[in-house]
Amino acid sequence: MYHYDPCRIHNSTQLQFARYLFQLLRPSLPANQNDAKCPTVILERIKGLTIEPDEVMVSFDVTSLFTNKPKQMAIESIRHLLSNDQNLQLRTKLSVDEIVKFVELCMETYFQFRGKVYQQIQGTPMGSPLSGLLADAVMKHFEVKAFEILQPRLWIRYVDDTFVILRAFTVD
Repeated sequence: MYHYDPCRIHNSTQLQFARYLFQLLRPSLPANQNDAKCPTVILERIKGLTIEPDEVMVSFDVTSLFTNKPKQMAIESIRHLLSNDQNLQLRTKLSVDEIVKFVELCMETYFQFRGKVYQQIQGTPMGSPLSGLLADAVMKHFEVKAFEILQPRLWIRYVDDTFVILRAFTVD
């Protein structure tokens, strides 16, 4: 059996920097009423709900959220969140552009497989503290756009699993 030994991220400068950025960015992504801390929260929130005749229930999952997310989408989502964070200047003297550049640097990752070094060109870095935060930023950015169009009665998301109740005529 072949043992996979990736380039180590542990104790690297990149990991330390990613941890710093995670702490800096986390307050820009506050939890909201649509976030579920665990899957059972979805069940608790829909218990006893009545679906109206003109409504439908929709459940969907984002396929490979961490590995297939385009980097540019993650960067745009982070830029949008930071630009709307009124308390950012209280946490740092860095500008939005500087923070975004640092996030881009942390997303540049390389790994080794069978003695050959590869660059990860899509998705978020495996093992980075930023990966989950970037995925959440992309989902929140998507949700803002979806709410404007769909105007759901209920929208609950646990990571990349979403449950929605909305008017039937808005679903195609």
